[in-house]
Amino acid sequence: MNTFNSKFANLQLVMKHGGWETDSAGRRSIAPGFIIQFQDGVYNTENLEEIEFLRAHPAFGVVISEPQNPEYQELVQKKFSRKGK
Repeated sequence: MNTFNSKFANLQLVMKHGGWETDSAGRRSIAPGFIIQFQDGVYNTENLEEIEFLRAHPAFGVVISEPQNPEYQELVQKKFSRKGK
């Protein structure tokens, strides 16, 4: 389980926009979208697509963080150790 934190308690990120789909017979139907919803500044997921989306999002590292991930902690330590050199 990966945990992501947000500076904003109820941050919403649109991962997939909803819209219309047309099938092979030409019939149109509503295609649902997908929103990532933080609750009290926390979002938990095991879905790899969601994890990749959150890590690649421009708000990652600014508004969104992943503090319980050892890789993230290592990245932060490297970033700050370079500033001191």
